[in-house]
Amino acid sequence: MEAWTRDFQGVRFIHNASRLLPHGARNLGAQHTRARLLVFTDPDIYPRPDWLERLTAAHREFGGVIAGAIECHDGSWLDRGVHLAKFDSWLPAGLPRSTLIAATGNMLCPRDIFEKMGRFPAEHMLGDTLFSWKLVREEVPITFEPRAVVEHDHRSGPGNLLRERFQRGREFGELRSRWEGWSAGRIVLQLGLTLLPFRLTKHLLRTAANAFRARAGLALMTAFPVVVAGATAWLAGEARAYAEAAAVMWKRPGE
Repeated sequence: MEAWTRDFQGVRFIHNASRLLPHGARNLGAQHTRARLLVFTDPDIYPRPDWLERLTAAHREFGGVIAGAIECHDGSWLDRGVHLAKFDSWLPAGLPRSTLIAATGNMLCPRDIFEKMGRFPAEHMLGDTLFSWKLVREEVPITFEPRAVVEHDHRSGPGNLLRERFQRGREFGELRSRWEGWSAGRIVLQLGLTLLPFRLTKHLLRTAANAFRARAGLALMTAFPVVVAGATAWLAGEARAYAEAAAVMWKRPGE
């Protein structure tokens, strides 16, 4: 630890007595700095040399929250497929533009906005999604800056991908139905749409559009089964959440 602190004197290591989920750890880190701008990333991320410069420049130009791009670190076909299944919406391509979700793998957020939004929901793995919904509700702009690039190192196989996508899809379904205040009928309708091939097709078309815009069309075609499996697992998780929510609501009298 002494050598580590000597070599990286500008970095502060904070050890919590109990294990925190990622967004709880981010909240803790934010408590230990007085910086006006907060930047969040992940431990399996490799930032490019101009990453912070690009993020801060985008903030000066657009204000609000900045979502940076997430590229795949490894070039294997499997890692590319996993990456497209998880991060197609944040591939480095195109011009700066408005977006609805800022992933904490690459996010800049001014402290005043961070505190106003109540920080990240520490109990959810999709806390950045819920945080982004709050930003949209409060009309705080979220700008995607495709030139502020980090690279994600994927070290998981297809089994881990399917489990994670199912769990995240399930949590997304739970959060979305509660956030938007869906009735039992609306939940059943969404369940039906999720079980039909319409949403899977729409999801894959979006991924394809994002991949070709980022010149990753070959990677998509090579690893297409992985992308399809990831999308299917996510939608299966959503369907599970909607089925469970509908069952609970139908049991309540008067609802």
